[in-house]
Amino acid sequence: MASPRSPSELFSELLKIVAQLRHPQKGCPWDLKQTPYSLAPYVLEEAYELFSAIHSGRRDAIVEELGDYLYQVIIQCQIAKEKGLFDVATMLEELNQKLIRRHPHVFANETWKSPEEVLRRWQEIKSEEKKKKGEGEKAHITSPRHAPEVESALKCPSALKQAHLLGQWSASVQFDWPNAASVWKKVEEEKQELEQVFEHFTASSDGYQELEHEIGDLLFSIVQLARHLGIDGEVALLKTNQRFVHRFEKMVELSKLTVDEFLKLPAEEKEKWYQKVKELEIAGNKRS
Repeated sequence: MASPRSPSELFSELLKIVAQLRHPQKGCPWDLKQTPYSLAPYVLEEAYELFSAIHSGRRDAIVEELGDYLYQVIIQCQIAKEKGLFDVATMLEELNQKLIRRHPHVFANETWKSPEEVLRRWQEIKSEEKKKKGEGEKAHITSPRHAPEVESALKCPSALKQAHLLGQWSASVQFDWPNAASVWKKVEEEKQELEQVFEHFTASSDGYQELEHEIGDLLFSIVQLARHLGIDGEVALLKTNQRFVHRFEKMVELSKLTVDEFLKLPAEEKEKWYQKVKELEIAGNKRS
């Protein structure tokens, strides 16, 4: 149901609320204690909760999580305003102008027909913008680690997302596999190397670091395979995590046991219930 109040009115009220939360004398002790850095983990947490809500399809959950995420944006702007750095208006102005610049097929005379062409031109325009700011030259005069895209990727708290972003950058400098089939061969190669190390591995030996190394290589290759197939490895794993929890809950439900009783079942019994849940999922997908 739509609110009877206008978005601009509600947005202005939100700004006032957040400013009040940060009031030196009358504000909230928790909000007053926060800094851009202390709030950074909440940005990621709220993003994951929003992701989960969107995939749940539940209207109320999506509305709530969008609001929580927006709050993180507004309080960051409020703190920046207090420090004399920028405010919400500055952020919105830059966002609006960037969207116009990067969509000349909508706001100017260029004609782009496919989503792939839109993405390609977006990246080209983005690179041009960085060059104008003096950021685009860094990759040519210093190490690749200091390329803006690499620096940004390495700041991402998710290792899976880092791997995806690094793969995108690597592709932009023509250091990439030509297609998904060639990446699959790399995945197979890394899998074999991991198997060889695993066969000789014991927890008490020095093989732990080598095993860790090979697992990392395999994970990185799988992320690049996903990227070539148009899949974000982070999103894929998040969905798998949610699916695992859902299946476990369904296992307990079907068994008609309490959680404590279910956890005490032998491993082979749990596996039987897990396979039963998967069978029901497959049957449900066929019906739909």
